[in-house]
Amino acid sequence: MAIEVADRDATSRTTRVVVALDGVDVSRHFGRSPEYAVYDISGAMIAARIIIPNPGHEPDFLPQYFGSMDVDCVITGGISRRACQWFESKKIHVIVGISGRAETAVASLVAGTLSAGENLCERPAEGSCSCELLQKYRMIDR
Repeated sequence: MAIEVADRDATSRTTRVVVALDGVDVSRHFGRSPEYAVYDISGAMIAARIIIPNPGHEPDFLPQYFGSMDVDCVITGGISRRACQWFESKKIHVIVGISGRAETAVASLVAGTLSAGENLCERPAEGSCSCELLQKYRMIDR
């Protein structure tokens, strides 16, 4: 399922999109992202963008938090299956497998060319996701 942003006219309701950020790039793990970019898309244009710090990473908190902000879609490199289900239950579409610059991802969404890829943070049945392991390696390298 894709969000049809490019086909909306200027009188349509604003679409609110959240991108998990790691600097200027799309984060590999939605819940552990240091901050989020919140975009308002009106018609085929980005009407507004704000950056907010991660308000917390607790089960079902972020879907409720972004749901209260009337978010329509989240873009991320990866997200756990359970978190994805929580977002979808709140009618928030999740696009996973996105990497590279956040601005490029949003521009592709607006143009109707953004395609989901492989979940970069899929949790295996045993527990830890790849992002938690990546964080451990980053700490060792420092």
